[in-house]
Amino acid sequence: MRLRHIEVFNAIMLTGSVSAAARLINITQPAVSRTLQHAELQLGFSLFARTKGRLTPTTSAPMACSRLFTSGSWSTAVNSVAKRSITGVGVPRGAKIAFHS
Repeated sequence: MRLRHIEVFNAIMLTGSVSAAARLINITQPAVSRTLQHAELQLGFSLFARTKGRLTPTTSAPMACSRLFTSGSWSTAVNSVAKRSITGVGVPRGAKIAFHS
């Protein structure tokens, strides 16, 4: 998973909807939907059940989350972004790193 996948996954977990997640991380709703779809395609299973405009985590979502944090993918992604932001290589001008709790 890429850092954007993780960010979108986290935003949807926090908000429960694609539109609220988009507002939270300041990207468009279609971008959130595409990113979630790509993440689920890479993982090979659905992370959220879609019912009445809400997204609820599937039974696989907690497993994916725990695997993500224990596998080192998260720390590798964060280290990569941090390194690029320090060197300025590959980071869009004005880019910011934010963590939501």
